[in-house]
Amino acid sequence: MTKKRPLPPERKAECDAAHELFLSKKKELGLSQKKIADLAEMTPAAVNLYFKGINALNVQFASVLASAINEPIERFSPRLAREAEMINKAINLKS
Repeated sequence: MTKKRPLPPERKAECDAAHELFLSKKKELGLSQKKIADLAEMTPAAVNLYFKGINALNVQFASVLASAINEPIERFSPRLAREAEMINKAINLKS
């Protein structure tokens, strides 16, 4: 079995920031990793891999997390906030 390569520092920092924001809001909002996992339609173990910085955050998970904690994606990942904005613009293009 091959061990996964560590994330680049900037991607690990996004995971750390997302986890810290989740931790700061979870009690107030009554959240758990299981609730986030259910919202994201994944396992709690998969959520944990994001929060521990094993897997890099993606725009789909970032949008679910941001919605659950009532914070903009930009608070933990300006990179993914830009990606989400580009996707939103593409969806809303008028033909």
